[in-house]
Amino acid sequence: MAEIGCNWARIGPSKSSQSLSIAHKWAVIQSRGNTIRELKEKISRLTEKNSDANPTLDLKALVSQNKDLTAKLNALHDLNERFRAENAKVKQHYKELYDSIKITRAKTTDQNNSLLSEIENLKAQLKDNSKCATIPDNKPKVLAPGRYPIDVEPIPPKLKKNREVH
Repeated sequence: MAEIGCNWARIGPSKSSQSLSIAHKWAVIQSRGNTIRELKEKISRLTEKNSDANPTLDLKALVSQNKDLTAKLNALHDLNERFRAENAKVKQHYKELYDSIKITRAKTTDQNNSLLSEIENLKAQLKDNSKCATIPDNKPKVLAPGRYPIDVEPIPPKLKKNREVH
């Protein structure tokens, strides 16, 4: 078996393993070079866009957008002022209603008090003027069951016509 196989410990690193590590390092360097190249292309494209752009066109577009937004803002401000004026009118209307309710409530309270005092005065006058013959207030006594010593028991219906029971 020793004749067929190879003893790797005796030989040391081979040229094939060295070539693999060099190839790997070369691939890493190429990938970094590719990313650097791509970044340079992006930077050149961005600088071309900035140099080609016309700053006056951008300024004109911004000015027109600013005018549109200012017009919208003024319209909203006017609308807000109208709503505030309407709100003030509604507040004033409800304040007037509340004040009128307070006045009406005070008047009705005064009227109720005056009517109650008038009723009391009329009752007092009726008592003073009622010197004619009147029915006394005491009521006659009404017979009530259980009030007298003789307690009457009701007769059952089947015994009502029986003469011997009575």
